Amino acid sequence: MKKIYNKITNYDIPSDYHIIDTSSETITWKIFVSASEFEQSLLIELLNRILTALNIKINENGEIIKTNPNLIYTIPKAKNQKSCKIICFGILPEQLQLQGFNEKYSIYHFQNNTFLFVDNLVNYSNESSKKILWNALKKMKENEA
Repeated sequence: MKKIYNKITNYDIPSDYHIIDTSSETITWKIFVSASEFEQSLLIELLNRILTALNIKINENGEIIKTNPNLIYTIPKAKNQKSCKIICFGILPEQLQLQGFNEKYSIYHFQNNTFLFVDNLVNYSNESSKKILWNALKKMKENEA
């Protein structure tokens, strides 16, 4: 007689989900940045230069979301959702419950949103890394509706 065993797998389910609202009529850019990088003035200065170059104004057409690497963020699909550009500095696609978005500096479209996953701000300390970032941001900006 053959014995059958049930295999039990334990999964860590995050206790804290943060829902990201993309239904605003005016906010068309969401910028995910590690909360720890906000403690470093040079990185905030770099972020401000990026936002200025993209013509993103916080609380007008853009919003910064300070992230924690241990949390999961949810972007619910809304009916008649307005298009939103989402730049993820150092956040993994899995943290947004997305799969198949693994190539950094590539533009992804999903549920009427446009995503760009890039490294943490701290990684853009030299001109060559800044150029790679800028080329991806420029491509995203060109695809703006």
